[in-house]
Amino acid sequence: MKKLLTVLAGSALFAVAGCSGGGSSTATGASSTTAAPKPGDVVQASSFTPRLQSAMKGAKTMHLKMTVTTGGTEGLTGEGDVSAENGVAEHLTMKVGSMPMELILKSPAIYLKSAALPVGGKWVVAKEGGTDMLSKQLAPLFEQIKQMQPEQQVSNYAVADQKVVGQETVDGVATTHYTSSPTAAQIKKALAPALAAQLSDADLKDLKVDMWVDAQNRPHKVVSTMTAKGQAVSTTVLLSKFGEPVTITAPPAAQTTTAP
Repeated sequence: MKKLLTVLAGSALFAVAGCSGGGSSTATGASSTTAAPKPGDVVQASSFTPRLQSAMKGAKTMHLKMTVTTGGTEGLTGEGDVSAENGVAEHLTMKVGSMPMELILKSPAIYLKSAALPVGGKWVVAKEGGTDMLSKQLAPLFEQIKQMQPEQQVSNYAVADQKVVGQETVDGVATTHYTSSPTAAQIKKALAPALAAQLSDADLKDLKVDMWVDAQNRPHKVVSTMTAKGQAVSTTVLLSKFGEPVTITAPPAAQTTTAP
């Protein structure tokens, strides 16, 4: 069970950190419509990132789909809702390899559920400052959660200057395709220190981020590629249903348990 929890904890870290930003925020005001730039234009991060943050702050809720491949093999998929109406909350249905998993983030706790866990179908709960194994493994993530701001969903991808590729349609929505090549230092700076420290030994190289952003500065697709510990890692995030009603609730206490 301990080995399995380690795998699930690592997947939870990736899923939550992968779709949520960290660090300080500079977004102000409401989202505005931006005229489509021309292919080849370069948009400074100092201008691009605040616009993205402001749009996400205004949206407050969204639906996401995530796929992560490592070494060419699909290792993690997830789909669900994200809300930032009263703190950041997420409810994702995931698959780690061939193993189904469900995750709920409802501060100050993270709940994991998998048929592979021998806990009678209950949710395994991890809490900030908890002494159980899962809480300890997710301690860096709790630090990240404390620094999350509603407007920082996915903005940790927008840390470098953006080059315009062109105008493209994503799921029927007209978007501008941007590409950037952030440094490992820029990515780590966007994360809470403890979470960034976990990347110190990853030897991140060849980072590339492509974003498809609509006229209201909302990202509908984000694709990041990199080499970590010598392996190619690719993450694709699709975002939709901005601002639609979302309800995310924690499981009843009677349906939860803690890891040994």
